Amino acid sequence: MSLVKRICLITLLTITGCAAPTLRTIPTGNIATPGIRIDDAGGGFSLISGREFKTPFSTDCKYILLNDLDLNQEYRPLLFKTTLEEKYINIRDAYNNALAIGGHKVIVNRDGISTPLYGILIFCQVENFATGPASRSNLIQIPDQYINEASNGAVSVVYELVERANNNRDGYGWILWLSDKPF
Repeated sequence: MSLVKRICLITLLTITGCAAPTLRTIPTGNIATPGIRIDDAGGGFSLISGREFKTPFSTDCKYILLNDLDLNQEYRPLLFKTTLEEKYINIRDAYNNALAIGGHKVIVNRDGISTPLYGILIFCQVENFATGPASRSNLIQIPDQYINEASNGAVSVVYELVERANNNRDGYGWILWLSDKPF
């Protein structure tokens, strides 16, 4: 391919937005809900309310809501599905996708509750041009409503959105699925 054709192709990809954005890890975080402790089921980390933590891991979450996620053919589901309902799943049902792309099984303990909750936690990488406080630090909040909903085998999900500059969709900073039954 000639130099002129290469330059034209690179320019076209850049102008049309086909170039992949650069991603980064949100460096730190805190659990704002008092009395919460989140322990990695594999022993890799513990996050405790009121103590700043270094983000223990992060991954690219852009495909987390795809139906029939296949990490080897990540675009395939989009090509063969015809409606949005077929292409995407509800975030409440995306915990298996989270595990597939690097989420961790966790145990969530709360002061005053004798039995722990089980969870899946994922910290998402954000685009370099993400804006707002959530793009600088993870703030984990788990309202009582979501703890109460995670009973009798039901799954509840909490997350933090991160604003994207020049884009009408927000991304996720972190997502936590909860249940009183193991995942």
